[in-house]
Amino acid sequence: MGPHRRFPWKVVALAFVWPLAWLTCTFLHGAVTNWYPHFILNAGHLGLNAAALDALAVIAYALVITVIVVAIDLWLPSLTAPDDTHRPLMNTRPELNSSRTPGAGQISRTSGSRAR
Repeated sequence: MGPHRRFPWKVVALAFVWPLAWLTCTFLHGAVTNWYPHFILNAGHLGLNAAALDALAVIAYALVITVIVVAIDLWLPSLTAPDDTHRPLMNTRPELNSSRTPGAGQISRTSGSRAR
């Protein structure tokens, strides 16, 4: 399964600081130079209200996707054993079992040749 609960809400909030700061700087820079890096942010052509609404829509979309990912990440630990959150209930990859003996077509560690 892998480690879960890797995205606490504090990390999610911090992840949105940079995009919001970039948008602020972009709108300020665009107001001075009349140059915007993308047409949906072009306040000179669209107007500030429309460009800000477009930017808000992109941020809202990213926020919805982020909430979905965090919700899935929080839900996944319920698929593991209750006494050990890192051990799956069922071993879905038997090749990771260390107690087995080499079978047909597997390389033996002692001889270096294929076991038969």
